[in-house]
Amino acid sequence: MKTTQATALLSLATASALTAGQMMSPYDSMAQQAPMAAPTACEAFSGGWALAPYALFLTPDADYDTTFGYGIGAEYFFNTYLGLAGSGQWAEIADETYGNYAVDVVARYPVGSLCLAPYAYAGLGLINGNDETNLLVRVGIGVDWRFYNGHGLFADWSYTAPGGGGGEDDWEDYQTIRLGVKIDF
Repeated sequence: MKTTQATALLSLATASALTAGQMMSPYDSMAQQAPMAAPTACEAFSGGWALAPYALFLTPDADYDTTFGYGIGAEYFFNTYLGLAGSGQWAEIADETYGNYAVDVVARYPVGSLCLAPYAYAGLGLINGNDETNLLVRVGIGVDWRFYNGHGLFADWSYTAPGGGGGEDDWEDYQTIRLGVKIDF
């Protein structure tokens, strides 16, 4: 019997030596895992160039029917929050094609890891059509969502006031809703 006990004790000691290591409880293994990193802000809004083709819906305050059009914009952001944007857009009103060309200052505030940035803009430009050209002032708000390698979608609204002398022939103020794509460079 002593031989059996000695053999069992020797087998237990050998098994213990082969599997030797630090004794840990299940709680110890959780404590040794590296903590998960907090999500970082979307890097698509770090600054640089973007191209923005878009469709527009024009809602003039005049007696014209509502109309659709198209445009293209280019923007450059100096940093995450502040940039310049230039755009040209065209729409047909009463069988006449009108062009609107503007330069805007844009301020945006990206929302963390959602890659979503609400923005506001204001600018100056020119509007031409009906064989005349006028200055314009515009302000607007929108949202930019980047979801694929810095590329994404945007939607915004602007109020545009073409200049003039205040006569009956002056152009009417109008609003524009734009939906488009942002292509980051």
